[in-house]
Amino acid sequence: MRLCLYITLLAVMQLLSSPILASQELLQQNCMGCHVPEEDGSLSRINGQRKTPEGWQMTIRRMETVHGIRVGNQEIPIGRSTKELVKFLADTQGLAPSESAPYRYLIEQRLNHVEAFPDEEKYMCGRCHSGGRFALQRRTSEEWELLVHFHLGQFPTIEYQMYGRDRDWVDMAFSETVPLLTEKYPFDSKAWTEWQQAEKPDLSGRWVISGHMAGQGFVHMVMTATASHLGGGDSYELSLSGTSTRGEALSGSGKAIVYTGYEWRGSFDINGTSMRMMLASDTDGNAMTGRMYQKGQKLLGMDVNAGRDVGASIASVLPGFIGVGEEQLVLISGSGLSGEVEFGDGILVQEMLSADANHALVRVKAVDDMKLGMTAVSIGGASSGIKVHSGVDSIVVEPAYAIARVGGNGPTADLKAAFRAVALSGGEQLGYLPSASWRVEPFDEIAERDGDAQFAGVMNAETGVFSPAGAGPNPERKMSTNNAGNLKVIAESGDLAADGQLIVTVQTWLDPPLR
Repeated sequence: MRLCLYITLLAVMQLLSSPILASQELLQQNCMGCHVPEEDGSLSRINGQRKTPEGWQMTIRRMETVHGIRVGNQEIPIGRSTKELVKFLADTQGLAPSESAPYRYLIEQRLNHVEAFPDEEKYMCGRCHSGGRFALQRRTSEEWELLVHFHLGQFPTIEYQMYGRDRDWVDMAFSETVPLLTEKYPFDSKAWTEWQQAEKPDLSGRWVISGHMAGQGFVHMVMTATASHLGGGDSYELSLSGTSTRGEALSGSGKAIVYTGYEWRGSFDINGTSMRMMLASDTDGNAMTGRMYQKGQKLLGMDVNAGRDVGASIASVLPGFIGVGEEQLVLISGSGLSGEVEFGDGILVQEMLSADANHALVRVKAVDDMKLGMTAVSIGGASSGIKVHSGVDSIVVEPAYAIARVGGNGPTADLKAAFRAVALSGGEQLGYLPSASWRVEPFDEIAERDGDAQFAGVMNAETGVFSPAGAGPNPERKMSTNNAGNLKVIAESGDLAADGQLIVTVQTWLDPPLR
């Protein structure tokens, strides 16, 4: 029995240690049933497209749903084979960093981003998809044309939907839209050719992360990425630790994989909360930018600026501003930080709350007669700056327009919304306010008549996080309608106030990686 157990464990270990390095063979094994081999060994249709990892994942899922394929073989389970195939396709037929850069808001799940696309694109593809959905693809002219045929076959009412029934939609799609997409989003590009030939960075090591997280305030973390023996190339084991200006210690662990040489996708638990991290590395592998967010709550997260932990340096000072005569907490993040924290003349360190080689959390005060402008911040040999201003004279709510979704009392979770207050002085944006108070009220007369502020959900007055009410009919509302609402979101700081708009609507049943 021990021998059988040993053999079983050995087989499992060999399976887990096999690298996630997909091959042309895996592609052929799973796709040749429908896609015809070409002379160069590539497969028809597939060889005329380039996509992000999420784009290829959606394609494979559609093949499984519509055509019943099951990616896998005798040696590797279905789930692992799907990951291998996505990895292979994203690495060999992905997007260059410069091609994905303008549309990273979609990859990073910035659901309340407002797009600006020309009418000729918006009223064709953009009436069903976000503009980023088609802008994050590259196809040959033939493939863009075949995509129109696919839509006509899969969605036969497409000609009669909004922005379609009042024009010759099919003729416009083939004669205007296909040439436009071919020109703007071509399959062959200099950027992709150069990126394929470029040396890809190793992203293992220690990374310093800083930013502002909904509900946590300003946050500092150190992330250690270790090359994983379980995943093969481009796979990493993660450990994270840090602190926030709310005084909470942060710690967690997880894993990450890098696609196309720069597309970092991480998942980890921090203080018991599951998080996702969608980053893009620079070409040198010394910095990563993007976003991390709570699993299932894509609007609860923060922008991420990650820099390598190399030498004595200050990566960020948060907040990066202080008013004359004001007292506030300042979180300094960096690497190799040792020694006394010092500010320029006029800013007094009143209390050191915590410090280590990667951060310092201090309470400071700017004297009343300070000189305005940038002043120094230093720790040992590392230096940066903080802006001294005459006072915050206005604030704005970010985002100005947001959407939340009811749920949580059935098969679909609610979708919370998170707001921040941005400080301005003399018309110049300074950054996020360390604190503000929040409330909601009806946006207009109709919302007031229908009691939207009463039924749509609850705003956390301290954090700016709005939690929608439950889904389904509400017998307490007129005609037992659901808990949707049109709300004005109000931020207040002292005698300053600003507002934005929040639409609380019904739950969504489809949640693709790219909308």
